[in-house]
Amino acid sequence: MKKKVFTILMSAVLAFSLGACGSDDQKGEEGNEKTEAKESKESESKPVELSIMAWDGGTGEATEVVLHDIIDDFNKEHEGKIKVVPEYLPSEQTKTKLPTLMAANNAPDLFMSWSAGYLEPYVKAGKVYSLQEALDSDPEWKNQFLESVMEHVTYDGEIYAIPTVLSTQVAYYNKEIYDKFNLPIPKTHEEFIEGLKTIRDSGEDIIPMAFGNSTAWPSASHSEILANRIGGNEPFDKVLDGSGKWTDESFVKAASLLQEMADEKLVPDGYAGMTPEEAVEQFKSGKAASFIWSSYCISNFEADDSAVKDKVVLAKCPTVEGGKGDENNWLGQADRCLVVSERCENKDAAVEFIKFYTQTKYMQKMADAGTLTTINAEKLDLSNVGPIASQIMKLHSDMTGLFVFYDVALGSVVGNEYNNTVQGIMAGNDPQEAFENFQQFFDENYEK
Repeated sequence: MKKKVFTILMSAVLAFSLGACGSDDQKGEEGNEKTEAKESKESESKPVELSIMAWDGGTGEATEVVLHDIIDDFNKEHEGKIKVVPEYLPSEQTKTKLPTLMAANNAPDLFMSWSAGYLEPYVKAGKVYSLQEALDSDPEWKNQFLESVMEHVTYDGEIYAIPTVLSTQVAYYNKEIYDKFNLPIPKTHEEFIEGLKTIRDSGEDIIPMAFGNSTAWPSASHSEILANRIGGNEPFDKVLDGSGKWTDESFVKAASLLQEMADEKLVPDGYAGMTPEEAVEQFKSGKAASFIWSSYCISNFEADDSAVKDKVVLAKCPTVEGGKGDENNWLGQADRCLVVSERCENKDAAVEFIKFYTQTKYMQKMADAGTLTTINAEKLDLSNVGPIASQIMKLHSDMTGLFVFYDVALGSVVGNEYNNTVQGIMAGNDPQEAFENFQQFFDENYEK
């Protein structure tokens, strides 16, 4: 009897023990589930972060001001869901920083870029996300853009970036100064130089032409206009297809003309160490008579603090006597292209930001400040567009072609070397020898 009772008691204890163990395991599982649920909830409440490398040179131009507004507005409207974290830097700095990040597979989720040959290597390397599907799935968004602006961001039939503004090289003249010396607005390079010499010799301490060349591309872009005015499109096209050489007269003579401008003191003292932003300020402050530069700075000259706000006359870049080039062929590009990195983990969020950025209301803000945008003009109210911007729109009406900046067409490595070559020539290097050396560099590094 005692033995039977003992057996029953032991069975009960064992059952209780097993039940207790099972209870602890169950609690443990429930605890893990609660922890996972908590972590999941926290993950859901934490916003998606998107990094962007965005251009801001500190000039206060409309595109920079609106850029800050867009990011601030987007983060407010998407609070708790998506957060854009910007890194602002001058565009030139991205030419060295972005390739380094790309090589390390550590590029930002989004970045601003040039088009054509500059972006192409990243596309070929699979570093950039195609936006074709996103555009095709939203025809209203796709159709708001000018069809032509997508040409240089399309590779193998797919669009890989969204250009937001147009920029073209144009000649700016301070009419007050030109009228003072009874100078006509020049149509040829020869007339342009003659006028600059008159201003230089006046003894009134006026800078003939605003210029800053610390980053090399200003002299390069100026030489590209002159080369096209001298030889037309053919010399550059032949260089790209391998049937031409960089020692062609159009390239050598164009750089030689720049060297002469420096030797004749038609650009500011110390121009080689001045930044492009300082050059913009020289003209904006009324200290310079002329400026051949990108249309992106129109908003600077139309600003309330601009000394030339109502004094600027725009003209097509001068032709060269005896040249084959067409004055209606403009140097420029669709610019400030928004690109999504392939490594971005939240591509839908990145596309959402690009759509937000390219809303009509933000493009309208840019247009009102004198910036040329990439969306159809019919979607904008042009009644508030300033007088300088109106001038360039009229000048563009006769445009027969648009050739892109050489450093964009050639890609960052070869393009930068071209810029440096022209910068060196303007500083005194022998033009013929410099282009012979560049030809060798081109042959060794350019990928067709």
